[in-house]
Amino acid sequence: MRIHNQKSRYPDENIMNEMKTLAEELGRAPKRREYIRSGMAIKRYGTWTEALLRAGIEPLDIRKSIPKDALIDMLVQKTEELGYLPKASSDEFLYDRQAIKKFGSWNNFVKAAKLTPRDPGESVTNSKKRKRHTLESLMELALQMEIDNGRFPSYREYPYFESVMQRFQTWNKFVAACEKRKCKKDTNS
Repeated sequence: MRIHNQKSRYPDENIMNEMKTLAEELGRAPKRREYIRSGMAIKRYGTWTEALLRAGIEPLDIRKSIPKDALIDMLVQKTEELGYLPKASSDEFLYDRQAIKKFGSWNNFVKAAKLTPRDPGESVTNSKKRKRHTLESLMELALQMEIDNGRFPSYREYPYFESVMQRFQTWNKFVAACEKRKCKKDTNS
């Protein structure tokens, strides 16, 4: 009986090719959380930086200190590029931790850039007509999607996933709340 190890099941070459492809798509070195097999790469090569180097990718140096005014310029430019203000914990603004440390909070940083911070639950899907979602409107949309598609939507299909996470913390809690609401509707009908 032959015992397969992780390397024989998923070759190093595949990891390297996937990392290179991802870097090309992003236009920069991927962050660890952006690569689905980052745990496997780290286990094989010791560190994420070492995995990037072996794939021939120059790692991001997000630790280098950037002056406050340069951070502000970068945020303004990124906001114009995206059409909306990036979220602090997203991959849309790579220096979010540095900005928070230098300005005390993400909102202080946004205000220093003379931009308007987003309100909790505010959607960025259409920056010209931003919507505020209530718990009810989030659940109603999901239940309507379930009726339309014959099944409950996945988190990837749901257009206001960010708002759901802010309000419910997990997708499963949101699904459970929708089920409860559906049962309540059925008993009231």
